[in-house]
Amino acid sequence: MEDNKKLSFTYFGDIRIERANVRVIEIGAGSLKFAIDERYPHYIKVYIGDNSDEGFEYIDDILGLDQKINDDEFMTIVLNYCVQHVEFITNKAMEERVQNYYKKLEKENKKVKQILSQYTDEQLLNEVNERGLLGGN
Repeated sequence: MEDNKKLSFTYFGDIRIERANVRVIEIGAGSLKFAIDERYPHYIKVYIGDNSDEGFEYIDDILGLDQKINDDEFMTIVLNYCVQHVEFITNKAMEERVQNYYKKLEKENKKVKQILSQYTDEQLLNEVNERGLLGGN
C-alpha cells in the first residue's frame, strides 16, 4: 500500500484485538497447505500452491472436527484427505502430461489450419464480419 493512502472502513463499536494460533501442515515444499485456526476449530482450510505473491489459493474445507484435536489427529486427518482427494505424481509424469497436452494442441491447430486453408482470406473476413466477431458491428 502506498504511504499516502489510508484504508477506509465503517466502525461498528469497540475495537478488539484478538490473537490466535494457526497450526499448519505443508506437504511438498509449499504445494499443499492445511491450516486449522484455534478460533474456528471445527474445520481445516486446504490450500494449494499457486505461484502467486501470496503463494497459496484456498481450495477446500475439511469439516466436522471435534473441538480440540491434537497434532497426531491433525496429521491423520490431513493424510486421509490426501489419500482420498490428492493424486501425487512425479516431476517426470507431470512433464509427460504437459508434453502430451501440447502435442494434442498441436494436432488440433493442424486440423484448424487445414480447415481454414480451404477458404480465401476474403471469405474468412466476410464470415467474421457477418458474425460480428470483430466487435465493430
